[in-house]
Amino acid sequence: ARLGVVSSAGGPVRWLDVPGDPREHYLPRMEWAVDGEWIMLQQLNRLQNTNRVMVADPGTGVTRTILTESNATWLENDNPVRWANGGKGFVWLSERNGWRHAYLAGVDGKQWAQITQGDFDILQIEAIDDAGGWLYYSASPNNPTQRYLYRVRLTGGTSEGMSPTE
Repeated sequence: ARLGVVSSAGGPVRWLDVPGDPREHYLPRMEWAVDGEWIMLQQLNRLQNTNRVMVADPGTGVTRTILTESNATWLENDNPVRWANGGKGFVWLSERNGWRHAYLAGVDGKQWAQITQGDFDILQIEAIDDAGGWLYYSASPNNPTQRYLYRVRLTGGTSEGMSPTE
């Protein structure tokens, strides 16, 4: 797959320099950054066991990888970008510790911190309150037939249950 950008005023296509053979990769997600100055994209290999998150300069076409998620067998392709820290970071779901948890990643490619903890999978990110510093998510830690709403600080810590347990 290839990705090109055209000015809203028209003009030539600026093709992004996405590495790898375009016939051997998918671009399942892409979007403009919060400030509109660059594009974030995800590149999934044909085996669907490596997902590279990249940022691209639409003016030059230059891309750089800021996060790589790999698994020996297969990766879930359900990881939309959830912006945080005013667009300087994003919340990412990963199973790299054996459970599906939320992590805070920096768009600089340097920051990586686990937000949620526990022996359970996060089912879904429900919301991010960037101004208040909260991540809201749903999980079923004790009963797989029920979903519960939780919140935790974007900096990590102990999760708080938000929905009734009975």
